[in-house]
Amino acid sequence: MSDETDALIGLIDQENARVIHYQEERTSTTNIVFAVAGAIIAVISIDQKICGSTDAILCFILIPLGLLGIFLNIKYHERIYYHELLRGIYSNQLSMLLPEVAIRKANQKVKTIFSKESRFFRFVYKSTLWETWVIVNSITVVFGIIVLVASLRNSC
Repeated sequence: MSDETDALIGLIDQENARVIHYQEERTSTTNIVFAVAGAIIAVISIDQKICGSTDAILCFILIPLGLLGIFLNIKYHERIYYHELLRGIYSNQLSMLLPEVAIRKANQKVKTIFSKESRFFRFVYKSTLWETWVIVNSITVVFGIIVLVASLRNSC
């Protein structure tokens, strides 16, 4: 193999490692956000009433926490997408240098097969992971707003 081929293989490996790194970071930060949000919701619901300033204060923590989760998931998606694009460009260049490897053809074949099989996964196939995490974090924000309004309306 030539130096150019070795360099492209190294770049593909490097971009793949970066994609995995950002996916792991997204997972870790999402788990932390959900653990803290779960603890806040548990404290809010411990007295089995939604009322008073304590619940309102906790909602003022819960809402920004959910917004932070949304922002971080969008940011991680942006980084993952960027490095996936770079990896794709390097793979295409490698396919041009080594047509016998046919990376591009293999990728197209997998996409064709997967799109045919996706009838079974219609909803899941159309949604992406980052959109799912943004929706779940949005539910945290909406829950915090609902509890905040309820706690400000009701006095204990």
